[in-house]
Amino acid sequence: MKKLLIALVVLSTGSIVSRAQVTVDDIVNGYLEATGGVKNWEAIKGAKIESVLKYQSMEMPMVSYEFDNGVKYQKVNFQGKDIIVMAFDGQTGWRTNFMNLKAEKLDNETVENLKRMSKDFPNPFLHWKNKGYKVTLEGEEEIDGVKTYVLKVDKGTVLVNGQEKPNIEYWYFETENFVPIMSKSFNTMEGPMAGKAMERYYSNYDVAGELYIPYEITTKVDGQVVSSMTIKRFEVNPPFDSTMLHMPQDTSDTSPDK
Repeated sequence: MKKLLIALVVLSTGSIVSRAQVTVDDIVNGYLEATGGVKNWEAIKGAKIESVLKYQSMEMPMVSYEFDNGVKYQKVNFQGKDIIVMAFDGQTGWRTNFMNLKAEKLDNETVENLKRMSKDFPNPFLHWKNKGYKVTLEGEEEIDGVKTYVLKVDKGTVLVNGQEKPNIEYWYFETENFVPIMSKSFNTMEGPMAGKAMERYYSNYDVAGELYIPYEITTKVDGQVVSSMTIKRFEVNPPFDSTMLHMPQDTSDTSPDK
């Protein structure tokens, strides 16, 4: 019954507002309503996501935690070993170095960017004005045969090599139901992907408690798939053992800021 009710909301939301008169608030409010409602989004203080990450020819089980106080924890199991992608307590953090499998502190720039990005939880569009974001309607665009509204989201800046760089994303919402099917950013400014558009495609929407979320997220760079994530379980306000954030003491500090 819950799936049916949400499906009816999704199908009907797009007809509430004429496309000729649609505004940013119409799209954002329609999206939040179609995916569970503002109250249900506000009730999320933390989340646990169990998923499978596919990268090139590899498949890795992944567990992620995130909380509204900035805490983030993410690990993958690679060839039978747990690799800590991130353990961040909101102020400092560490991760496993993939090359030597030793723990290393997060550098100062990464820490600062994580603090800035913490405003996105649990949803970047929830109370976006209070977050200081600027959202504008850029028009319409067809994505894989689907008509979408394009919203430009200006989140301020991120640090790249000590310099402030624009942190801008583009989100593509179906015109019929206001559910996003893609987002695009140019935040990767180092390495072989520097300056290239990173696109995330959201699909396989389904119920997760009181929410309606995409269970499949595919990432492309220059039109080529680089990774995909399939969610297996989504838990709201989960218990969390904060000792997992403690950096192991029997490993050398290889952080860049040492």
